[in-house]
Amino acid sequence: MCRAMITLCTLVILAAGTTAGAADRDQSQDRSASAVETSPAGDEGTTPPVPPGASRAVLTTLYASFIALQAYDAHTTVIAVGHGAAESNPLMRELTSHPILFCSVKAASTVASIYMTEHLWRQHRRKEAIGLMIISNGLMAAIAAHNASVLRRVR
Repeated sequence: MCRAMITLCTLVILAAGTTAGAADRDQSQDRSASAVETSPAGDEGTTPPVPPGASRAVLTTLYASFIALQAYDAHTTVIAVGHGAAESNPLMRELTSHPILFCSVKAASTVASIYMTEHLWRQHRRKEAIGLMIISNGLMAAIAAHNASVLRRVR
């Protein structure tokens, strides 16, 4: 059940990110097409600006890796607890005895993190949004590495 829920959340979030990225690309193509039509004749040799969809693609990639790391954390935590390990996070410790509830809280925290990042993005605080996801991915990568070492010990 936990895997199915994580898979469903992953697909929903990735689909939303893909749709948003496609909309950004369409808007940037419309803007670049109108800019070409109105540009003076002598500007053919200049390089075009970086399209806004480029940083959106980075953010979408960060979302995908964050979702994967969260899913890995949930999966390895449930397995390790099943083999006798204990959850290090005191806020989540009680939830690990209920895998469905635990995975639901992990999925909700993932969605909340992405929602907050999207909020920053829409406020045109794009560097902060990307920075937040880079930091979040880094922390989750450290947690995933810790989980992998715990899993090796308890098996």
